[in-house]
Amino acid sequence: MKHSNLQKAFSIIQFFFVLLTGCTTENKKPDLKEYTMAGDVYHNHFFNFKLTIPVNYIKLDEDQVDRMNLNTVEILEGSDFSIDQVGMGNNQFNTILAVFKYELGAGVDFNPSFQLITQNVKDFPGIKNGGDYLFHVSKLYDQTFFGLESIDDRAIKVNINGLEFHNLNATFDFAGQIIYQNSYAVKKGDYIMNGILTFTDDVQKNELEEMVKSIEFFN
Repeated sequence: MKHSNLQKAFSIIQFFFVLLTGCTTENKKPDLKEYTMAGDVYHNHFFNFKLTIPVNYIKLDEDQVDRMNLNTVEILEGSDFSIDQVGMGNNQFNTILAVFKYELGAGVDFNPSFQLITQNVKDFPGIKNGGDYLFHVSKLYDQTFFGLESIDDRAIKVNINGLEFHNLNATFDFAGQIIYQNSYAVKKGDYIMNGILTFTDDVQKNELEEMVKSIEFFN
């Protein structure tokens, strides 16, 4: 089925953002996902930031995110990439927030989404900021064949509420459907936070970018 294939493809694409050479070890497992909601405002306690989820968008609960990650693991087990490669086995990688326009499985042509992914990069001292991280992402994209049509030559600096993020945009063609994926990465302590927007038109893009623009850290 077309949508099933798209879901599988983007599950793998999602994990290209954590395919760095080598593995990071993290003995302690902090609760990166701990959060509270006040209306449409999401507050992550570990990273101490907030963002506003657009009206009518749906935040997946932790069980849904865990199941989504398990589906990705199953896909990766049948691919050329190992679970250790993407850091699933040592807690270096976490999806801390996943938001979709429609319920999963809804009868729509495409379900735009925002996913906030974190990775511990303390063993990679050369990654000083989000731009360094996205440099590796762009190289990995160039080496893949998952419908990549175009990708920015380099990540550009973007100021979001006083904090320097880096933005990298890519375009994919899956069975004739053009899909855009924009990434906004920032380094906080030992972690990279990477917000991934996936959409097919400007209306969806604008809705998702409002969420990015609302990101505000308290320290």
